[in-house]
Amino acid sequence: MENEPEFEQATLTYYEKGATLADFREDIIEDYDKIIGEEFMLSFGTGSSDENSVHVRNEFLKMDFEVVRSENSYEQDVLGVEENPIKNPSARQRRGE
Repeated sequence: MENEPEFEQATLTYYEKGATLADFREDIIEDYDKIIGEEFMLSFGTGSSDENSVHVRNEFLKMDFEVVRSENSYEQDVLGVEENPIKNPSARQRRGE
């Protein structure tokens, strides 16, 4: 939150459904544990006035990240794919009855 000049700032989006993290270009960050750890998922709202935001500092990379949480999936928000209401079709539906 201090915006120290030697640290770059970046905003990331964490899509709760599917546990996907994306950068500002909406590119998926595959191994986010190496960049921001996994503890951030338990810290939304901490040190922030927004319950869907958390700030993470990576000393090694000299980066401050604001992680914004979306309750949706990456597929819904970015790709526009609607959630399928039928999760597990019954045997009848699989046979086409």
